[in-house]
Amino acid sequence: MIWTKFFRRPPVFRAVAEEYLGISLAKCCNEYQRYTRYRMDHWVYPTIGSKRINKIKPPEILACIQEFEKGAPSQARRLLQVLSGVFKYAKVQGWCDHNPADGLGIALKPYSYKGFKHISIKQMPDFLADVDARVTLDAAAVTAFWLIAYTAVRRGEAVNADLSEFDFSDGLWTIPAERMKMKRPHLVPLAAPVVNLLEEWLEERNRIGIVGNKLFGGIGGHRPLHVITQAGWRGRMTIHGFRKVFSTAAHESGLWNIDAIELQLAHIIPGVRGVYNKAAMLEERRRLMDWYAEQVHNWRGTVARL
Repeated sequence: MIWTKFFRRPPVFRAVAEEYLGISLAKCCNEYQRYTRYRMDHWVYPTIGSKRINKIKPPEILACIQEFEKGAPSQARRLLQVLSGVFKYAKVQGWCDHNPADGLGIALKPYSYKGFKHISIKQMPDFLADVDARVTLDAAAVTAFWLIAYTAVRRGEAVNADLSEFDFSDGLWTIPAERMKMKRPHLVPLAAPVVNLLEEWLEERNRIGIVGNKLFGGIGGHRPLHVITQAGWRGRMTIHGFRKVFSTAAHESGLWNIDAIELQLAHIIPGVRGVYNKAAMLEERRRLMDWYAEQVHNWRGTVARL
């Protein structure tokens, strides 16, 4: 909907924001789209959503951002960027004369990005033993956690998985481009323990009556993180940390082609190497994931529940 056709005076902030987000988020992955809209719905719209776009003052915007900043200091500037984009869009449409969000970053607390916390390989046996011994969460959350642990996929790629993406007979998970960060389809070889894990989950899924195409029935993206929390490792390990552990273990082993490791992490290989690796090195990646599943199994010890 083009609001210039319906408004003689500038529209309210929410109307402009929704029009802007419809354009700016079009090529973003579904998880990022949902998260961006969640932040707007909970932290911005309740305060300035109903105000005319040309009547909003910098202190009102700053109040929204600073309230959000209390719980997510690393994301405050990103939310400010979204709001700034809304006002830039409104300005070119002729709905306001300036961008009141411009320069507000100076009032936010300095934040030094430290990366995603992750434990060392030596700590993995203790960590996974605590998961096996302490966690009593629902099977969907726990299975999603182990799927991430064994495959090093991103959290959103796991919790939002669709049943149609899996070929258990071929041991292959094909994640479509629209669900990937880089908007390219991604192949994930499934080692035998992972196939067993998912087949057991499908039986449990049927038993408890989950229906629909979503593998985990639409659980929230935060649920696998709750496994880490209940195991007592929150603050030391993160879900994204599994990608770092996988990368470290694979590289340090000296057994695998570097490009195979990077492709398994869905990273873009630069230059000529990237052009000639479009074959995806699938066979080597199958062997890599079989090897890594054995590493995880060994870390879990004899109490592994597979």
